[in-house]
Amino acid sequence: MQLDNHGQLLANSNNKSFICREVEVAIRSSLTIDDCLIIKKQTEKLTQELVAYVVPLGLFAPE
Repeated sequence: MQLDNHGQLLANSNNKSFICREVEVAIRSSLTIDDCLIIKKQTEKLTQELVAYVVPLGLFAPE
């Protein structure tokens, strides 16, 4: 099945939202994470990347 341009954009948008949700679920499954949020940001080179904002369950220890 071939999608028109609008359909392709919608399918790609839904797929990216699905990927963000999947990453959030994976991060939240950690016993040390209380909450997280994944957003898409555009870099200076105009590429898209995912950024995770994570709330640890307890005191944060970088090691």
